[in-house]
Amino acid sequence: MTQASGPRSRGPVGLGDWMAAKYRVITAVVAAIVMSLSLVLVAVGTASAAGPVAFNPSQATVFIAEGSPTQLNEAVEGPGGATTFTKVGTPDGTLVYNAMGYNTNNNFLYAVADGGGGFPVGSLLQIGTSGVPVQVGTAATGAVLNNGAVYGNYLYAGDYYSKTVYVYDTLTGGYTT
Repeated sequence: MTQASGPRSRGPVGLGDWMAAKYRVITAVVAAIVMSLSLVLVAVGTASAAGPVAFNPSQATVFIAEGSPTQLNEAVEGPGGATTFTKVGTPDGTLVYNAMGYNTNNNFLYAVADGGGGFPVGSLLQIGTSGVPVQVGTAATGAVLNNGAVYGNYLYAGDYYSKTVYVYDTLTGGYTT
């Protein structure tokens, strides 16, 4: 008996070959559908998660918020150690905020609205790299505050005259005194 050399002829396609081919096609179609859905979910997740972008924690920065409306500025060190301040974003035209602090847990600034900009007086604001404040939660004290510091996930804010300290939760916007 002699053996043929070269590729072996398989003959007509059998039922097993047809099932394997069908399985490969179905697997490819299912994979394409899953990939399409994944891309849609990523796009939807990205759009709904849009919001403030955190500051870079590896870059030491000094922030100053001043004026009416409030303008956020950051210190930039130049040649020879000279420091200049540059604007971060543009004020909305009416918003005033104060009692600002930096949260090292999530690298955002937090401040308390003093009025304008459509935010209730005493509401907690989160500020990211755009300089545009976003209200956190719906609670508002109604108090104009001028001193603030963040410890953990809490902004401690008060004013000199009332001697009341408000403790804002930077995750929910709620507060206690």
